[in-house]
Amino acid sequence: WDTNGVVTVPLSALAYDGIAANLVATLASPSLQPSLVTPEGNVLSVRTNPTNGPTRLEAWFVGADAAWHRATDLAAPAGSSDVHRSGNTVVVSGNDQVAFYALDGAGLPTVPTTTPKPCAIWIDWTSAVIADDPALWLPLGELGLVRLDGR
Repeated sequence: WDTNGVVTVPLSALAYDGIAANLVATLASPSLQPSLVTPEGNVLSVRTNPTNGPTRLEAWFVGADAAWHRATDLAAPAGSSDVHRSGNTVVVSGNDQVAFYALDGAGLPTVPTTTPKPCAIWIDWTSAVIADDPALWLPLGELGLVRLDGR
């Protein structure tokens, strides 16, 4: 936490030569919440805004100059805090919306489609299934199953 109450999670890239790990670059950026790394080496992160500004999905990579570079900066649902992926579909869940992003050939998210998230649904990511079409299947116990369609 910084002095303004904003969470800052430093994002560090390391190089490992089989013997030792060496720090390549560190990015200490307020409100950035690193979530996952794509096979192409992009770090997908949600950036929240503590003053009710927009929430963003950003993709970062380390360039040949050994520095972090932002590759994409896209809108994300308000209240988002994490990123989930299956195949070429990335899902970000917010307070009242779910956004579906397709990954391009470079492993970068494209402009999302969004769908409303039904009231009072908490997503248990250990049981949720992300479909490629895109959709999110959520088991609701005795209530059955719900499909959130990303088309």
